[in-house]
Amino acid sequence: MTSGEVAVMDGGKFILQFRGMQLLFSNEFDITKYPCYKYLVDADKKTSLLLNGKKSGPAIQSFQSVLSQSGLESTRFSIKSLYLLNYIIPWRKNKMAFFNDGSHNNIPDRILQSKMDKGKYIQIQEGGSPSMLDTIKKLEYHVRVNIPSAKDELDKRLTYRVKLPLSGLNGETLYLTGISKLENAVTKLETFYAQLPTCRGIKDSIFLDAWASAAIEGARTTVQQVRDHFKNPKTKDDRMVINTIAGSNYAYNRPITERNIRTLWEKVVDGVCDNEAHRGTLYRDGMVYIGSGTRIVHTPARAEQLPELMDQWFSFREEETGDLLIRSFVSHFYFVYLHPFCDGNGRTARILNASQLYHGGYKKMKSLPLSSAINKHLSGYYSSLEDSEIVLNGTESRWLDLTPFVSYMLDAFERCMMDAALSENVLSEKESKLLERMNKAGIHGEITVKKASAILRLSENGTRSVLEKLVKKGYLTVNKDKVPYIYRFEQHISYP
Repeated sequence: MTSGEVAVMDGGKFILQFRGMQLLFSNEFDITKYPCYKYLVDADKKTSLLLNGKKSGPAIQSFQSVLSQSGLESTRFSIKSLYLLNYIIPWRKNKMAFFNDGSHNNIPDRILQSKMDKGKYIQIQEGGSPSMLDTIKKLEYHVRVNIPSAKDELDKRLTYRVKLPLSGLNGETLYLTGISKLENAVTKLETFYAQLPTCRGIKDSIFLDAWASAAIEGARTTVQQVRDHFKNPKTKDDRMVINTIAGSNYAYNRPITERNIRTLWEKVVDGVCDNEAHRGTLYRDGMVYIGSGTRIVHTPARAEQLPELMDQWFSFREEETGDLLIRSFVSHFYFVYLHPFCDGNGRTARILNASQLYHGGYKKMKSLPLSSAINKHLSGYYSSLEDSEIVLNGTESRWLDLTPFVSYMLDAFERCMMDAALSENVLSEKESKLLERMNKAGIHGEITVKKASAILRLSENGTRSVLEKLVKKGYLTVNKDKVPYIYRFEQHISYP
């Protein structure tokens, strides 16, 4: 919905909206005809939760501050409508139809309240995550329609902008605007990062993040199916996940340079490469287009441009000045913008992003589910890429503002850290103690329940539970062919 559309709404209506979600508003919309109407309290009172009643849980209570500002009375809605449905539509007569895209992990942090009050459009951000910055085009429109504070915000964004040493595909200049806001967000994220647990289930984290990255590119398989056929994948989709794991491990084990980026890419597309006719020797040797349905959404660099533009990318990526998080997200954007290979560019870009952060000092990246965070808010990922490709007309030259994508990725990085902090893969004190002892013996070291029990000073039953949890988290494997069971150490863990 545009601000213009909001301006002609009837007064007194409120809308709750997730950032990045499509908003559906129509006086003619009949909720009873919606396929998931049966999940709403309007259809079935048994599915209701009271926001201010005994059945209200923490996730539901977090909405109360927003609702109280809206002046709503006791409002009922279906918990299933939070988790299962696809859109948000306006409430009527104290009944709310509340929908989301299934990405409900951080619902309280993602709420926006929109209020129509005497012709003015007010937007309030709830939660503590970095704000998603508006595009320059949107700010310019807000200035034209006299949205309060829009001119000040636009002036600040344009005043505090930084020119990037990267070229647009048609000679445009690339910038980041509002750099102080991005740097302030980074400072908060670095504080959050420092508090994350050091020891986590790395193997499983890489596996699940690879599955998410392949899913972004259209792979339709399940985690269990990939596990079952890991050594002998049955489908292209399974192989896409397995290849992404191989590429991730390759990029974590060494920094990626011009000498080995082709090797990384070949691991990602092994046996699943499309557009083989343009495979090339280092980069693609023909044109590819990025489309959505029948529409071309991006025309990347021509093959003859790639050597020079990729040289710029490597030089920028390997700089040691400026903030690493911001530089890595700019690098992520520019790689996708150029699309240097005939296939697999998205998966490769996300691997390169994680690898760049890891080798730059973010050693917990192996257990941070960055691709999973992107996949949970995929519409924002694609829309921020498109927003950052908008060509703007300046006084001296045409330019691009990469801030929308960097802003989105800073938010995704926070969400992936939140997911990591709450993950079951975080190690307990006893698990960490046992791994620290096994780490000294080196990779593939072995231990029995009895030996582990002596180290932990714990009963054998309690020790067995600790060992089995470490197996589940990917640190150990177990041989149950003979008694006593032998547990083998499979990951080398760096302890501070």
